[in-house]
Amino acid sequence: MPTSDWYGEYTQNQRLEELRDDLASASNETRRLRSQLARVQGSLEARVEQLARAFDAFVELSDLRHELIVYAAAAERVGRLHHAAETAAGELTSYRDGQAERVRTADEDLDAIRTRLTAG
Repeated sequence: MPTSDWYGEYTQNQRLEELRDDLASASNETRRLRSQLARVQGSLEARVEQLARAFDAFVELSDLRHELIVYAAAAERVGRLHHAAETAAGELTSYRDGQAERVRTADEDLDAIRTRLTAG
């Protein structure tokens, strides 16, 4: 009988050792899963926070857009006035350059007349 008790005790010790190994393995797996869950939760919280900030910015821009619509017509008029001013400035430069060319031509004509008069 002592042999059977020894074998039963040995078998029970082997089974306890296996259970301890399984428990340690399960404990390690639990730690790993908790760590992974914490990372995922942190990542999700950061994403939700980013989405919330983006949504707030969108709402603010939408409100601002509605406020600025009032000034759209005035901005269009200013744009047309700016274009008209640029066109007028270009025409004035063209006119001024033409006038300067006419003065140069008149000066040359006078010089030619003076030369003929003094030569003759």
